[in-house]
Amino acid sequence: MSNLTKSLLLVLATTFYNYLSYGQTTSSKKLINSLNKLIVPIEANEFLTKNAFKRKEDEIFKYSIVGLGEGTHGTSDFFKIKSQIIKYGIENHSLKLIMIEESLGNTFLLNEYVLKGKGDAKGALNFFGAWIYRVNEVLELVEYVKKYNEKVSDNSKVSFLGFDVQSIKGCLLNLQEILPQKERTTNTIKELQTMDKSYKLYTFWNDTIVQKVDYLIKELEEASNQLEPIKKELIKLNLLNTKQLWLSGDWKKFYGLRDSLMYHTVLKVRQMCGANKVVLWGHNGHIMKYISDTENLKYQSLGYLLSRNNDVNYYSIGFDFNKGGFKAFDEQERKHTNFFVNEADSGSTASVFKNLKYSSFFLSLDEAIQNKEVNKFLLKQPFYRQVQATYDKSNDTEKGYTARDEKANLWEYYNGWIYVNETKPSFFIEK
Repeated sequence: MSNLTKSLLLVLATTFYNYLSYGQTTSSKKLINSLNKLIVPIEANEFLTKNAFKRKEDEIFKYSIVGLGEGTHGTSDFFKIKSQIIKYGIENHSLKLIMIEESLGNTFLLNEYVLKGKGDAKGALNFFGAWIYRVNEVLELVEYVKKYNEKVSDNSKVSFLGFDVQSIKGCLLNLQEILPQKERTTNTIKELQTMDKSYKLYTFWNDTIVQKVDYLIKELEEASNQLEPIKKELIKLNLLNTKQLWLSGDWKKFYGLRDSLMYHTVLKVRQMCGANKVVLWGHNGHIMKYISDTENLKYQSLGYLLSRNNDVNYYSIGFDFNKGGFKAFDEQERKHTNFFVNEADSGSTASVFKNLKYSSFFLSLDEAIQNKEVNKFLLKQPFYRQVQATYDKSNDTEKGYTARDEKANLWEYYNGWIYVNETKPSFFIEK
């Protein structure tokens, strides 16, 4: 090959590379510019003073049920932002029911605290079966709801209950107090309390335990005059749902059945509380309005079921981050730990969102898909970060902890998206 030919090939290759680079840069700039026009800035502590986001919140609360997700179960920023959205809904849109990803009966103490001032908030949160909401960020919201309820009539008070079905600890505590102290009743409650500590009750299930739960339901019916009607129905609902979850006896059925039972719990509790507006607080995987996939098992999520109910007007918001800290249960050390991750990889939502003009923002995905450049980006199914309640760092790289990524058509999964570039772990309540 002559020197002239080599020179021509080099020029052509350089020109082609520059063309591609220019095209990619131009495309990236178009995407960034389009996104910058769509996003609305948010700050965790300034929602009620930000007019731009107020308008978005007003649109969100036109829906009867609003699902607020979280990319991890232990991110302070996510919790603070969700708290501010909830406060806005309470003060401006007659929000009357907050439901959190905790078993229904385990939230009875919390609900009595915010409605009647009974007990104390720290004790109520520390009674939860799951560690994830025993944190200062949730405590602050609880105290706010209690103070709000002190100023309004009974009809305007806000209830704070759970929608999960994994535990009956709270129900057993109530039954211990209200049922006649028969030897059989006392022994049955103690046996079920011992089992409930495992938090994986379905692994213990057998016909004998079915009979024990059915016995307590029968005793509850007979002792109903000693209990408020709505409290009796809530206890019964939790017992029946958890019994059904235990009956699965198969972890492969567990995930889908759990979300299905959570769905029915939300609808039933909403009806019993007479709440036109409800906010759900849970993980992205439950809140999203699409088929969920956990451990390669596909199932209909809570949000998916709500979004397909013609009697429910459902709005789902996912939460995402780029880097920073979160709290999770360390599967190797067997303790709760603050983890920290570096920036998300290319091909992720964060690899684009970190370049936008705001470090924390809200993006309406319903609006975003109308934009040609943004729609093109979303159709590529970018990854977004997802961390469950537990975290295994055995596969971490030298660069730092790598949060598990989820690949998705965001606009099919959620109506809105909240992004925080750098996060901090949540803070446990001091006991």
